[in-house]
Amino acid sequence: MSNTESNFFVSHFTDEEFHKETVVDRWPLHLTVVPPFEIPENHRRLSQVTSLLGAIGRELGPIKLQYGNIRPGSIPLEIGNEALYGPDNDIQVVEIIDPSGKLKELHKQLVVSLGHIGCTFTDLNPQWSMDNYSPHATTKSGKKLDRPFFCDTIALNKKVNGTKRILTSFDLAEPQD
Repeated sequence: MSNTESNFFVSHFTDEEFHKETVVDRWPLHLTVVPPFEIPENHRRLSQVTSLLGAIGRELGPIKLQYGNIRPGSIPLEIGNEALYGPDNDIQVVEIIDPSGKLKELHKQLVVSLGHIGCTFTDLNPQWSMDNYSPHATTKSGKKLDRPFFCDTIALNKKVNGTKRILTSFDLAEPQD
């Protein structure tokens, strides 16, 4: 028996919110915030991960605008160019622009913090992570991101033996129960 549970990742779903423990046939249109990682097989560690996700989002603070602030935990994002990603440059994506830098900050803090509590990344490529994080949304079944949006929630997701499950989601500004 393996001492890890594989294939967790953190995302923001762009079109809808999901309830805890939602099983999906296909991943909905989303932005990956943290690439796939493993959590040591230990319920305490899984609860550490869920606590960490909510806490880091709340620490980002408000985004200041010329005429006010955006509430803490609401990261404004814009649509960039269409591009081809992946090892063979054959995956159609829409690049996402993060004018405030808060999405990159969230990504970096989560990657570092998950590593500190014992999570291991299955393919953390330095070309696309940390300072080189390149947020994008993969075109799904012809559906692509076509408008600016706020990243104000993140979800912890798990894929095991072909089953895709949205474990839970977090409002980045609200305290967790």
